[in-house]
Amino acid sequence: MRVLPGELAGSPPHSHSKTVVRLEVNLGGLHRKRNKVSNPNVLESIRLARELRAELDEKGLSMHQIARERALTTARVSQLVGILTLPRQVLEFIAGLSGQDLGARFLTERRVRRWVVLRDPERQVAAFRRWREGLRDEVVSRGADSPLRMV
Repeated sequence: MRVLPGELAGSPPHSHSKTVVRLEVNLGGLHRKRNKVSNPNVLESIRLARELRAELDEKGLSMHQIARERALTTARVSQLVGILTLPRQVLEFIAGLSGQDLGARFLTERRVRRWVVLRDPERQVAAFRRWREGLRDEVVSRGADSPLRMV
């Protein structure tokens, strides 16, 4: 590590009280493994959402209290619990995906949360049906031996 004097870039000529120091650090070949960002499995998200909803209802805890207990943010708790506001038929379809190929291009929590934002149950079901039709086209193009069966 070495410290080099810097320039007073952008400072007016009369401000001599500032000293800019540029710090160079050589990590010498240290490489950190990248944290792989993974999309939460939508089934796990729904399972967790049901647990959180039970805590809200049975224990009478607030979302903030649950978030602190579980080391989550209040926004994350709200996102998860919000998934449970989807119409029953959508949640049943998702539950029926258990044990099947849930690759990111099939169904992710992020996509499901987009349906939640629609608020109106009819619009949520319509968005779900549009997604499901696209999925059906994908399964047909993969052939009958596709690991994802239509429910």
